Amino acid sequence: MMWMTSEWIGLVEIVILGATLLTTVGLSTFIALQARRHFQLQHAKEYIARFNSAEMVRLRDTVDRWLAENPDPGGRAVATGGETEVAVRTFINFFQELGVAWKHGTVHREYTWDLFGGLIHRYWAELGPFCEAQRISRGRPTLYRDFENLVGEMKRMDGERAVPEGNAGGAGEVYLFGYGSLISPESVARTLGREPDVARHKPVWLNGYERGWTVHDMVRSGPENVVRPTAFLNIAPHAGRRCNGIAVPVKTTDLDGFDRRERCYARVDVSACVTPPLDQPVFAYVGRGPWTTMPEETVALAKYLEVVESGLGRWGDGFAADYEASTLPQPWPTVEGDYGFEPRPAGNGGR
Repeated sequence: MMWMTSEWIGLVEIVILGATLLTTVGLSTFIALQARRHFQLQHAKEYIARFNSAEMVRLRDTVDRWLAENPDPGGRAVATGGETEVAVRTFINFFQELGVAWKHGTVHREYTWDLFGGLIHRYWAELGPFCEAQRISRGRPTLYRDFENLVGEMKRMDGERAVPEGNAGGAGEVYLFGYGSLISPESVARTLGREPDVARHKPVWLNGYERGWTVHDMVRSGPENVVRPTAFLNIAPHAGRRCNGIAVPVKTTDLDGFDRRERCYARVDVSACVTPPLDQPVFAYVGRGPWTTMPEETVALAKYLEVVESGLGRWGDGFAADYEASTLPQPWPTVEGDYGFEPRPAGNGGR
């Protein structure tokens, strides 16, 4: 009986040790996978920040202008020379580097597909002839191969998620934090080209940011129809401040249109700053570069103010009161009448 008892105790000890070992291995594996996922997400966000940097916005402006001037794919196969060719090649290199990161698994694939899928499809379709011409002229048949392979990966993920072909490349959703004209569903609809699902718009707070009239664009306005710097709402990081707004769900394939619309802003991931937290990434447009330096002759537009006020009216008196309390005063003289944005590469205005 003692022998049986000792044997049983030994068996129990082995089982406990085995269970402990399995638990340790399982926990270690879970921690490692979570750490890898965190690294991949952070790396993908770094690519987003880089794509929205002032340098990349400048390059994209140059590339988009060159594409508009060369609608024939055959014209895009010709080396342009000078600064334009350097800009085009540097812009393509961004997607080539993203393709390398994808190949080696250093970016979160679902997140990258959501945010870059449509852009990858678009720019390969438009810049592919240039890439092929570069391969021939340089005698390097594998040049930009990782960019091309990335297009195939986007198509594969489109297929896995049953994305309609016309909506290919990142058909997931994200939120845009609307804090000015994007509070208005009618303004959102003008960029979407369709009516938004207002029932899914969510009032939220953005922590660590201050709202004010601190970005300008060049606008033709007033009875005299002159061009002058014109103020629009902006948010800027500011510890201890917050502002309210509307989280607007949009398809990731819609983001390119909003990027063109908000041509004086960079799209920034503010997911961690939003309360209550949302189940998808949240982006906000934050004024960038020289457009946040306000000239003395800046004016404001009465019609823009009307758009904002009409949007506030959609969300009730409490929301409007919170807006007033979390917005710096509008300091610029107001101009009445219609207005139009001055043409600028890759920008269409229309806030």
